[in-house]
Amino acid sequence: MKPVQLTLAFLDKGYLPDHLTPPFVSVTFTKAYVDIIIHIKKTYPFKKGKRPDFPRARTARHSVPKRKLSRRLLAIPNPLHHVLVARELARHWKRLDQFCATSSISLSRPQFGINRALDSTYTKGQEPRERALRSVGARYLLQADFSRFYPSIYTHAIPWAIHGKEIARNNPALFGNRIDKRVRESQDKQTGGIPIGPDTSFLIGEIMGSAVDCALEKRIGKLRGTRFVDDYHLYFDSYHDAEKALAALHAIAISLELEVNDFKTEIVQLPEALEPRWKQELRSRDLKSTSSK
Repeated sequence: MKPVQLTLAFLDKGYLPDHLTPPFVSVTFTKAYVDIIIHIKKTYPFKKGKRPDFPRARTARHSVPKRKLSRRLLAIPNPLHHVLVARELARHWKRLDQFCATSSISLSRPQFGINRALDSTYTKGQEPRERALRSVGARYLLQADFSRFYPSIYTHAIPWAIHGKEIARNNPALFGNRIDKRVRESQDKQTGGIPIGPDTSFLIGEIMGSAVDCALEKRIGKLRGTRFVDDYHLYFDSYHDAEKALAALHAIAISLELEVNDFKTEIVQLPEALEPRWKQELRSRDLKSTSSK
């Protein structure tokens, strides 16, 4: 897919959160794309090769139920700024895709989607099967995720993840730094968090996750298990190895300004239940194929 096509997909199918009800769509966003680009070039022209600074903007917030009494705060970026973020990511899709491919455990590596601009390689429903296959012979499971993953992503850590912290700090022209800048401009110049909902954020989240995976593998050796977005299920032969991996995960998270969620982190002796009991009970029931009159 060419950069322009992916940019338009980000606008058409990847702009609004998929949690919104069907009447809310952004299919006409692509029709305004050319006018937005013309407006940008006239209002914010390039000067001597220097990329222009765009005015700050805020995202529109939309709260939806998550589970029990908690809620998820979705975000809809300013259209002009979303175009800029989408174009920057689309221009470097090949390199970003190759970077995400370096993770040996990711089930959520982005790929071109049908209903969305990007979909994960595996669905959430396929995760239990992959966990079962990858846990064969292991004795312990390390289960972990990051606290408030998308809202906690530090935008400066995006280029750190792609290029390395020192390289990114000393080379402001790197494309990872440009992604960081465009994301900040879309949310009132703030560095804390990225919008929940757009497919651009899904890609950025996977970049962060892949960076953690690679750093973890360098520290403790070849990984065995799965990661779906920020949900880790890693398998080990001993409790000591699982503890070592958890310590490494904490250190890597800190280096990227992330935080391991202590409430959802545990080391479990195998075998594990791959799905809730209520699903098992429902599946075991013998349901009639014909309805009663």
